Amino acid sequence: VANPSTTSILAGGVAIAGSWQLPLIRARRIEKERRASVDRELTSALGEIVMGVEAGLTFESVINYYSHRHVTPLSTEFAHLAQLLQSGRTRRDSIKELTCRNPTQIVRSFAAAIEQNQTLGTPLAAVLRKQAETTRRHRRQVAETRAAAVSMKMIFPTVFCIRSEEHTSELQSPMYLV
Repeated sequence: VANPSTTSILAGGVAIAGSWQLPLIRARRIEKERRASVDRELTSALGEIVMGVEAGLTFESVINYYSHRHVTPLSTEFAHLAQLLQSGRTRRDSIKELTCRNPTQIVRSFAAAIEQNQTLGTPLAAVLRKQAETTRRHRRQVAETRAAAVSMKMIFPTVFCIRSEEHTSELQSPMYLV
């Protein structure tokens, strides 16, 4: 019977720890993608919600209609929100749970807009329209920031390609072929 070396014991321990952490890492990545999807969709869904509220529907009926019409992570969240509201929970508590389930900036600002409507009694359509404008502006700023970062990231590969092109052309000049 061969005795295991220290290296093989250490490698086995690392493999066990890695295989134990792999599902957790994957679950975190999936949850991060889901939250990003909810944020992206909420930006465009606000326009649909505003139209429904302006047409005379209640907030609850618009949320319920949206959740039945779409099959996305946001519609799942809205379905959960509609279930909470139909079970007798207050709008404030239901929105607070939505924020706890999706702790992103866009969802928090959406919740704050609904809270403002509840507290101050402002027209919901106007509050949501302003929220939609703010959210679209935020998405545009994020896109501009990412676009600026891409140009900086492209500098080094471009310089490397130009440099290797110059080096290759120098080696193929007639002076080196003699």
